[in-house]
Amino acid sequence: MFKTPMGLKTLIEWESVLQAGYTQPLAVFQKVIPCLKEEASVVRFSGITSKQYSEGYQNTNVVRMAWAAQVKNLMYQLSQKKVRVNLISPGFILTPFNLLKVKSRASELGLEVREYLKTTVDKLPLKRYGAPEEVADVVSFFLNKKSRHVNGVNLVVDGGESVAY
Repeated sequence: MFKTPMGLKTLIEWESVLQAGYTQPLAVFQKVIPCLKEEASVVRFSGITSKQYSEGYQNTNVVRMAWAAQVKNLMYQLSQKKVRVNLISPGFILTPFNLLKVKSRASELGLEVREYLKTTVDKLPLKRYGAPEEVADVVSFFLNKKSRHVNGVNLVVDGGESVAY
């Protein structure tokens, strides 16, 4: 695959990433918005790169930042219906998919999974990765009336993994 100078992505790569990560999800929002009831709550998922740059994720960094901005746009566009729109940006959550990546990386390094996890979580403030249930709890809060004054927020759910403010 051809790369432009200095490792920049080609326009074709950008178009592909923007289509899959931004334009297509936005098209879903456009279909759903007319169906939203007054005072509904919408939650969009992103990742910590919506707040903090991560090397090796050039395209993803930009798409996630675009969604952080789009959540603000949607917040204002849906204000007449009092629809709240928020973004959740998880860090590394130990989902079955990510556990497969952990197992693969541990194997590459010749380590047991438990040993590999120990070395990687030692750098984290809570000394562990998040569980899917913990992200679900945040989604539940955003969808609940208890969050009725929370709008346009990009909440990082990473146990302190990111260093962004």
